[in-house]
Amino acid sequence: MIVSKESIDAAISEIDFDYRTGKLSEEDYHELKNRYETEAKSIMKEIKSVKGKGERSKVKGERGKVKGER
Repeated sequence: MIVSKESIDAAISEIDFDYRTGKLSEEDYHELKNRYETEAKSIMKEIKSVKGKGERSKVKGERGKVKGER
């Protein structure tokens, strides 16, 4: 997932550059940028969800120990 987020960040930077240098129309720029930003938000939401599940598992695991276990 992190690789995907980095790829999207690179694509957004490239889109910004292409727009500033006149290679993309304003309409195409906004369409592409919105598409990639939506994808980046989705990936970040997924990453947070996965991290949250991992934290909950650690807490649950600690609570489930029998006294004297490590």
